[in-house]
Amino acid sequence: KKVVLVGSAASGVQIAKTIADQVADLTIVMRQPEYLLPNPQAGASIDALEIWAMENIPFVSQWKRLQALSSQLQDMRGMVMIDEAHRAKTGGVSPMNDGMRDMCRGYIQSHFPDDPKMVADLTPDFPVFAKRPILDPGFYATLKKPNVHLIRGAIEACDADAVILQDGTRIECDVIVFATGYQMHWG
Repeated sequence: KKVVLVGSAASGVQIAKTIADQVADLTIVMRQPEYLLPNPQAGASIDALEIWAMENIPFVSQWKRLQALSSQLQDMRGMVMIDEAHRAKTGGVSPMNDGMRDMCRGYIQSHFPDDPKMVADLTPDFPVFAKRPILDPGFYATLKKPNVHLIRGAIEACDADAVILQDGTRIECDVIVFATGYQMHWG
């Protein structure tokens, strides 16, 4: 099938990696790039007992998520708070934030060393942590597959066999996958 995937944030990058080898053609429509962090554990197998525990013992999956989040948030202040002296001197956010930005930009560059257009298309124009960075499940490697195409744009409409972008580009497809976020409703 010819698939159009709309969205390239957390769900989108996971879906792209998962389906790229199962479809004839995958076109990813990306409104804006996101910061991706190297994730050496992407694709690592999970012990069967651990899976069973998360599925069958109340609150195990929430506990595991809290453990991961806690370790990630130990020193977020230096990454997310504006350091006024640093900003005045460099125009950046803070030494830690700028270091994360440089690491993420280097990560993009390392995947596409001979493709400046792809590097430009994948480089955000906002500071790291202005939006939640994404742990890369293999998205950049997926973009290198011959059946995968990345288009910067926004959806205007859909019809029976295509997606139409705001600039008028028509992308024919058999399937549309929307990975465009969601609203959680509490109460």
